[in-house]
Amino acid sequence: MGFVEAIKTVLFKKYGTFNGRASRSEYWFFFLAYILFAITLTIITEDDQWIPSMVLDVLLIIPSLAVGARRLHDNGRSGWNQLLVLTIIGIIPLLIWFCSKGEEEDNRFGADPLL
Repeated sequence: MGFVEAIKTVLFKKYGTFNGRASRSEYWFFFLAYILFAITLTIITEDDQWIPSMVLDVLLIIPSLAVGARRLHDNGRSGWNQLLVLTIIGIIPLLIWFCSKGEEEDNRFGADPLL
């Protein structure tokens, strides 16, 4: 999945879809776009203008959680594992799982997204 296709999929086709699976490219391209957009927004706005950043975060919290859950599903894990981010040490296994190759066969969350 390419950069533009990943953004279209996450933001328009699967905005709030927590079911199914997401490939590594879908997940990481979406977060790359999120980071680039946030940096651009920070550069464009003045230092004390926090409202645009807050609006961006509110608009993208649901698709961010959804694509994270689908990415964990690709590894055979529950999307609820994202709550590990609330603990400092929990960030490490989450990063490992988000970077890991997904299961090649169908799992309880659906078919392989790369097929």
